[in-house]
Amino acid sequence: MKISRNHKFLLIVLAVMPAYLISIAPAQTPPNRVNARVTVEPAQVKPGEQAKIKLTLEIADEAHVNSNAPRDPNLIPTIFTPNPTAGIIWGKPQYPTPTEVTEWYANDPLPVFQNGAVIEVPFTIDKTATGTLTIGGTLRAQACDHEQCYPPRKIPVSATLQITSESSPPPKNRQY
Repeated sequence: MKISRNHKFLLIVLAVMPAYLISIAPAQTPPNRVNARVTVEPAQVKPGEQAKIKLTLEIADEAHVNSNAPRDPNLIPTIFTPNPTAGIIWGKPQYPTPTEVTEWYANDPLPVFQNGAVIEVPFTIDKTATGTLTIGGTLRAQACDHEQCYPPRKIPVSATLQITSESSPPPKNRQY
């Protein structure tokens, strides 16, 4: 049986087409299983005062992130690293007490943070600071569920802080 030149070309195209289509398909990005909501308390401070940034972990159902101090050295800890910011003196992050979960892939219970866990980071406003500052940093976390662990994420977080004037008098309470 003789195959015509047109049929040979068609067979080559059909053989190569699947590989070509796979190569141009958009990469599948895994869904975000961990994120963080950022707040500052109080939102307005005077120079020399203290405040704190709070990172509330938002973790997908049935998932968790490793604590800041996992027992297994192969696990990636959840860590907040503040950005150096002029006028801010960062304190040490305060991590919540972890809960423990038992997973099939670990011999011992794992200390983890679950949805809603809050990391607090105190800071002091320099006495010379003024205006509005954007403060924040990077939260590194690796989400895991009952089946697997996902690639770790570096999540940039930030919030705005208003520094009020030291000389501003407090509002007066008027009685009528």
